[in-house]
Formats: sequence, C-alpha cells, structure tokens
Amino acid sequence: MNTPRIRVLLVEDGPHEAALARMFLADSPEAPERFELEVAASFSAACAALGRGGFAAVLLDMGLPGDGGIEAFRRLHELCPECPILVLSSVQDEDAARRAVELGAQERLVRGALDGRLLKRAIRYAIERRRLLAQAADLLARDRDGKIVLDGTGLVRYANAAAADLLSRKPRELLGRPFSHALPGAGRGRLELKRADGEDRIAELWCDEIEWRGAPGRLVTLRDVTDSLQVARLRAEAAEALRTAEAHGNILSCISHELRSPLTTVKMAVSFLQDGSAGPLTPRQAQFLEMASRNIDRQTRIIDNNLDLARLQSGKVRVEFRPVELEVVVSELAHEFAMTGKERLELDIPPGLPAVAGDSDLLTQVLRNLLDNAFRFARQKVVVRACAMPQGVQVSVLDDGAGIPRDRLGELFHRFAQVGRCAKRDGYKGTGLGLAICKEIVEVHKGRIWAESDQGQGARFHFLVPRFQYLQKLSRPA
Repeated sequence: MNTPRIRVLLVEDGPHEAALARMFLADSPEAPERFELEVAASFSAACAALGRGGFAAVLLDMGLPGDGGIEAFRRLHELCPECPILVLSSVQDEDAARRAVELGAQERLVRGALDGRLLKRAIRYAIERRRLLAQAADLLARDRDGKIVLDGTGLVRYANAAAADLLSRKPRELLGRPFSHALPGAGRGRLELKRADGEDRIAELWCDEIEWRGAPGRLVTLRDVTDSLQVARLRAEAAEALRTAEAHGNILSCISHELRSPLTTVKMAVSFLQDGSAGPLTPRQAQFLEMASRNIDRQTRIIDNNLDLARLQSGKVRVEFRPVELEVVVSELAHEFAMTGKERLELDIPPGLPAVAGDSDLLTQVLRNLLDNAFRFARQKVVVRACAMPQGVQVSVLDDGAGIPRDRLGELFHRFAQVGRCAKRDGYKGTGLGLAICKEIVEVHKGRIWAESDQGQGARFHFLVPRFQYLQKLSRPA
C-alpha cells in the first residue's frame, strides 16, 4: 500500500528551527501520511522552489530577515495562490502574523508551542481548508449571477467572471477599486448598464452583510434580468393582443348577428316585390330590385363568413377526427357545381386515395371556397387535382385566370385580403374572407395551405391534410 506523500516548503533561515521542524515532520508509525520537508533559507530561494512546484503547503517564518514579514507573505501568496501558507511567528511577530491570516494565510502557529502532532495536524487541516476554499471559489466563479465582495471601505476585493462580464470589465480591473454603482439600502435595486458592445442590459442587484477574511464586508449579487423582462413584456403584449382579438371577435360576432335579422327581412320584402306580390313592376323597378337582391346576398355572405371566421379563430371549434374520403368530397362538389351551370370543372383524382383525418363538412367548405374563388377568376376552366403524399393527401385547385403577383401571395390568407385580380362577369370579387376561413380550417386539421401563381398564367391553391392512420400514430401515447 502506497503511503500518501505531502511535500512541505519551510522558509526559515535558522538551522536550529529547520532541524526542529524536520524532526517534528519525521515519519511515525501512527501517521497516515509521509511528510517531505524542503528548506529555503531565503526569500529568493523560496521563490525559486515554489517556481518548480509540487508543494502541498508552505511554512513561512514571519521573522525572516530582509524580505520577511507581511511583505514576504504577500509576494509568496501572489506567486502561488493555490498553495496554503501557514505562518510561524514569535511574540514580536504577532501583529504581522494576524494580518497575514486576514490576507489569506491558512493558519498561524506560535513558536515554542509546537510539537510533531500539532504541526502535522495543522498542515493537514490547512490543505483540507484550502481544498474546500478552492471548491467554493470554483462555485462562485462558475455562478451565472455576478458576485462581488466589497470590504468595509467599499473597495472590491473579489469579482467573479459573470460580474466582470456584465460590467464589461476584466476581474482584475475591478479589484482594489470602489464599486462604481449605487447600492440599495434594503431589498433589491436595478442597474441599467451599457456593455462595451453597445448593448443595453438590466441587472437586478442586492447586498448581503458577510465576513471577508476576518473583517466585515458586503456580498453584492448581480443578476442579468434583461431577457426575463423582455419575455415578460412579450407575454404581456401577447395577452393584451389576445384580449383585444377576443373583444374584436365578440364585437364582430354581435354586430353580425344583429345585422342578419334585418337583412333577412329586407331580402324577404325584395323577394315579394320581385315575384309581383305587391303589383306589377316596371323594367327599371325590376332592375333596381335585382341590384338590391344581389347586394343583400353579398352582405349575407360577408356576415356568414365573419361568423365562421370568428368561431374558428376563437379556438372553440373542436374537430372530431374521422376518416374522410376526399375523392368522394370532390365528386359530390363537382356534381353540385355542374348543377349550377359551372361545367368547366375538370377532375384529376386517382382512385384509391388514402383517407384523411378530419371533419367532412369543414373540408367540403374549404374545397367549395377554393372552387368559388377559382371560377370567379377562371377564363376557360378549373382543375381539381389530388395526390397521395407520404404523410397525407394534397388537393390542388387550378384556374387559368390572370394570376396573382408573386409579391402579393403572402397576403392571400389574411382577413379581407384583395390582391387586385380582375373579376369576371358581374365584377364581384368576394368578401376577402373565404381564403382566411380555408386557412383556419386546414390548420385546425393539422395541415397547411398555400398558393402559387405566375402573372398571366393562372393561380394554383394547394392544401395538405394528414392521413387518418398517420394522425392516429402521432396521437398514440408513447
């Protein structure tokens, strides 16, 4: 079994004292370790020995002539700060020894009161204390909060890397100087800082009374709260935006409901007049009534679309995902449009498309809105195309109209968006809500919708909805 070896440097010019220390540290059967003593008879010899390294502790004679006393301790401590120093003093050196302890010496030993057991124990304890202090210093150095120690006069005696970084300084640039910011009397304060890179930061600051190297001091903690304040501000803004949107949606919903009833009454009155229930009409009267009927229908569509959109955006729509055969949905809509005289619809639907997950009525509404939009702007025909994708089914609605400017494609799915396409026949371009409704429905189905176009070459609208089996797999608990 290998006995632990502890190398000790004794800085001592007296041969008798050096021989006594060597005797005290000699091997003994009960000792769990072996001490190796090297003697440096001068300060310069001690510096050379420490430069070679390998010492676990230093015994320093405070009465060393020439370069002795507190200045010797300071210089040796700076030369090897990780090595614990134990100072040896007599009655005459008592004040210097006490000051050395305040500055970081691990132990003060009085000559004439030493024996082998006491000296060995003091060295072991000093090494262990230094190890624990090194661990604590490492924890402070790694702390993400800035840590600064001020002495009783307000000078900085310690600063970790986080504090120096927050103050745009190096730790050594802070040491020995006054802390340049006001400290809170009680509780916490805040500092507004401008870093060297020009970035503005906000730090929370608080103080604790501590003892530092045997004297009263203060521990100043700095915490960078810039990001957390920004997150809190963004959350508050998002919450306010949500409240505003909900209030807007509620107001719009109420107005829409209030408008629906009088419009229904007006529509009924116009219908009675048109069918001659109130007497014959002149051609000009019939023309005015037809115009009124068209505009009533348009306003009704706007109200219905607003109500649908408000319901979808409120998050209150809950889709019960069931298998939906899009091939059937497209075929039924094609028949419906053919019945209304829109026979320019071509289908490119391969058989055996996989079922998608969703609500059949809502997906029918998406396709109907896209077809209404396409027929409004098509010159000759509209094409509906579908294809199976790895995770879902993609449906495309293509028209051969004037197309949409590429720089306006991103606006299409916004509420009331109108991108300047020329409408056909009656000049009606829609409410500007149909595509916004499509987007909300597709996103509720965990899908996506987008548009492509080249000016003068028509528009292509696509939406992709997950397969039923794929969505089941995603929803299944792990």
